Amino acid sequence: MLSGKYSDVFVLINPNAGIDRSENFIRVLQTDYPEISYYVSKNYSDALDVLHEKSDRFTYCIIVGGDGTINQLLPFFVGNKNKVLCVYPSGSGNGFALETGFKNNFHFLIEDINARQTLLMDLCMANGKYGVNLVGIGLDGYVASLFQHQQKRGLWKYIVLTTKAILSFSPFSAKIHVDGQTFESTYWGIVVANVRQFGNHAYIAPLANPFDRMVELVLVKKIPWYKLPAFIFRLFTKKLQSNNYLQYMTTSKTVLIETIYRFGHVDGEPFEVQKSVSAKVIPEAITILKTRYLR
Repeated sequence: MLSGKYSDVFVLINPNAGIDRSENFIRVLQTDYPEISYYVSKNYSDALDVLHEKSDRFTYCIIVGGDGTINQLLPFFVGNKNKVLCVYPSGSGNGFALETGFKNNFHFLIEDINARQTLLMDLCMANGKYGVNLVGIGLDGYVASLFQHQQKRGLWKYIVLTTKAILSFSPFSAKIHVDGQTFESTYWGIVVANVRQFGNHAYIAPLANPFDRMVELVLVKKIPWYKLPAFIFRLFTKKLQSNNYLQYMTTSKTVLIETIYRFGHVDGEPFEVQKSVSAKVIPEAITILKTRYLR
């Protein structure tokens, strides 16, 4: 067991995250760190209430969950920048954890907390909804809406849903206004990225950086079926770049997207587009733990 006092550490567990590790996790807490208090949430509203209720008792908050859990709890951390967001990833994609170096090793996480190093991190926002990873409209928004209704989740379920969606998806029309420019075409997807990936090492925006006060706009046009294998290879090897089907733009300005397409998402949490989406970066919006693996 590591030495030290952990009275300023609080653990919030979402047992409904993509991969339920709550029982094993609680066993580790009770055996190795009995002085750390924890709470198993009933739902997102309950989790937010508990954070506010106990906010004067902790500085470091460890969220046991995935990107959806983190997304729903962002308002608390935005409003309390003296609280440090830490993560033990147990979601389906874990894009935030992968980008910020949080691993499935609780002992390392406690060691990193003992080091007391933190960073201010940007967020993105779409129509008033905070996002830690990215905002998406189109194919990924459609898949997010399908994924939400699945009883069983995980990487393979996501792959199956995405594959089926690609085979049947029709491009949608949209007009995008940013930095005094307007882009109008039909698209498979429009992404405003704060980090590089969707999750599961799928790097849609390889140059995105959540600490640079900017977002990466990605415009994806329909990709011919015979080019999909190369696209998928580059997606998972961080090698995507602008071409006839992909357009990238880095900006600190608001991105206004006008479309009648309905399916959007923020961090995998689906929402219905109401004719337009206004997306932007919120610089240095939350405080996160600096992990040993963050590069």
